[in-house]
Amino acid sequence: MVVNTEEGFYAGYYSILDEQPLSLDYLPQQAELLDDFKGQHKVNQLIKFSKGYFAVRQESHNLVFNDLRFGPVKGWFDPSSEFVFAFEIERKKGRTDVNRLVPALSPTKADMLKLLDRMLGK
Repeated sequence: MVVNTEEGFYAGYYSILDEQPLSLDYLPQQAELLDDFKGQHKVNQLIKFSKGYFAVRQESHNLVFNDLRFGPVKGWFDPSSEFVFAFEIERKKGRTDVNRLVPALSPTKADMLKLLDRMLGK
């Protein structure tokens, strides 16, 4: 579940079998970090692709653009894990490069058991 606010988003997971209250994590959108890239076709495509549900963060000299609609890979128990759809935006010699950051998608047995517990409302 993703809830949009003026400054960012609240995101969390909900099961119809939940026995616990809904817990949401706040993600600031930080769209102002994209101001230097206004008019850049690749960045505009990312914004359009995400339908406005994105959060940007500064990482070293580059930006990381996360599409919030698909959430973090291990979001049901680790909201700080890598997002399914994340992109690095960097300026190189006056041009803008956008590269997909491919998350590690190798769930362990423990991960799958945590997912099952979450689906069952635990």
